[in-house]
Amino acid sequence: MARILIVATGGAGGDLPPLAAASLALRDRGHDTIFVGDAAVQR
Repeated sequence: MARILIVATGGAGGDLPPLAAASLALRDRGHDTIFVGDAAVQR
């Protein structure tokens, strides 16, 4: 499978939840995902 880098920054507003969901779905399908963000998107 592919290795996918996902970058999120603060101020993304409503873009973050769908991005996180897409990241999890890719991981669940066997892709190697790396989620990178600044402190504003930390959870």
